Amino acid sequence: MSTNSTIAVLNTNGTVTQIYCHWDGYLEYNGRMLVENYATLELATKLVKKGDLSSLGTTIGRKHKFGAKVDCCTYYGRDRGEKGVNAKKFKSLADFEAKGRYEEYNYLLIDGIWYYRNYSRATYTAVTDDMKIAA
Repeated sequence: MSTNSTIAVLNTNGTVTQIYCHWDGYLEYNGRMLVENYATLELATKLVKKGDLSSLGTTIGRKHKFGAKVDCCTYYGRDRGEKGVNAKKFKSLADFEAKGRYEEYNYLLIDGIWYYRNYSRATYTAVTDDMKIAA
């Protein structure tokens, strides 16, 4: 069974870009992966630019056969050829809060810090606060 998540980035112009990720959305995996591998606006922007993910990897990587054992991200569009899996864009943080997609875990990068919330949290908390990860 999968643990679904969303990954979003607050851009410097105030817009928000969001994608869906199907596998391993829980804090100990996707949360840690985001903090350890995508902790800058530049890296996070590159990550979400390619659209919805089947699974998050340590690097964005290159196109590969869907289902192959790889250590990089597996994208529905790039690696499986699916349509309608582009990143969603919101005109502001308020627009994102009102219209964004919400799953079991939801990650948001703001000013180089990854935050998350899930069904048990009404507000975002820094991933490192709950993971005790050295940022």
